[in-house]
Amino acid sequence: MNKVFLSRRNLLPLVSKLNRVMAGQRSECTIVKSDNVHPRFAQTMEEIAVVAVEDTATYFSCPTPQVHLSRASIARLLWQLDQVKAGRQGESAVVIGNLTVTAVEDADYYTYRPAGEVLPVDDPLYG
Repeated sequence: MNKVFLSRRNLLPLVSKLNRVMAGQRSECTIVKSDNVHPRFAQTMEEIAVVAVEDTATYFSCPTPQVHLSRASIARLLWQLDQVKAGRQGESAVVIGNLTVTAVEDADYYTYRPAGEVLPVDDPLYG
């Protein structure tokens, strides 16, 4: 089974993209994850494109793998993260075909990386 890890910081722009499209604005958002060497949360593919969609979540295992995460899947991952944070649940994950998408809190995901590697200069979310 393939695995990809998404931080809250990855999931929120995907929801924002869907909201903008729903409001009639033009919006495109694809997150390309190529973190297969993360010390704790290494994905199993060299690279994967994560795209937000309104309808059913699907996984395409092609030369450049893609996962289309539905609004419902993204909402479930974010809800599960809140449950984990509150101590009511052990993991935040959804299974789509032969892909497990696991959500992790930013503090957990980025703690294991050098700060300069993960925080772009002037990142409005992180000062």
